[in-house]
Amino acid sequence: TLNIKVSVLGYVKYPGRYIIPHKSNITDLISYAGGISDDSNMDEMRIFRVNSDSTQEMLMYNYDDLWWNETLKQDIKISRMQAGDVLIVPGRPRWYWENYLTLTLSIVGVLLSLATLIVTANN
Repeated sequence: TLNIKVSVLGYVKYPGRYIIPHKSNITDLISYAGGISDDSNMDEMRIFRVNSDSTQEMLMYNYDDLWWNETLKQDIKISRMQAGDVLIVPGRPRWYWENYLTLTLSIVGVLLSLATLIVTANN
């Protein structure tokens, strides 16, 4: 089969440039890239594409329903990738309870150290 070169950027396990079969779609490409991370925003995925007439376009996709929900809220058109496409999976780091616990314990540890230093210096 014919292969094309595409890129994946953002919150996937293995971002980078891939050579994939020309009939691959977005979900295939995400699978090749190791899957999405917990920090990704699947409702704001974008494909940056340069057309054959040198015009550029940005295609927006919302795959949140497809990945996380049991039923679809909207019709999802699964687009095929074209040569040179760049898939962008946006996101931001999320804080979990372990992160808050670590931050809190660090602050408490510093405050206890300062209190011990002050008490020791006064004696």
